Amino acid sequence: MGALTEQEIFSAMRENLRGAADDCDLIANHPSSGPAFDRMRKRLKLVEGCCRQAAYWREDARWLPMGVKMEQAHQIARKWLHRPTVQAKKLFTGLAAVLRQFADQLDKLQNARSNRVGLILPKPQAAPLRSGRPVQVMTPGGVLLP
Repeated sequence: MGALTEQEIFSAMRENLRGAADDCDLIANHPSSGPAFDRMRKRLKLVEGCCRQAAYWREDARWLPMGVKMEQAHQIARKWLHRPTVQAKKLFTGLAAVLRQFADQLDKLQNARSNRVGLILPKPQAAPLRSGRPVQVMTPGGVLLP
């Protein structure tokens, strides 16, 4: 996707989430439908890109986990195609329900107050545990200290 306005980003995100949910319903009813799966993959990829653009546009990292979940959904759905029909139908029906919930939650995240001024960055992760491990430090003169 190119440079879009904020409303176009959210409109594309909502449309592709609902379309991917419809494709999941088609796959659940007809497991051998390759075109529906390919269309669902493309739509999930577009939603992932929209999440990245929304995070950049709004300077808000809260959109990034949703994009990661779209990629995870795509990877998991690929594995589901090789399961028995009854089990795959339940899984794809569940994925369709989750995608519809994301589409509904989109309005909440889009219009909710953040109660912050400026950038909204992800929470920093904990530092790695270094107790009992040797650490070397290089001084500006190039000397290694144990």
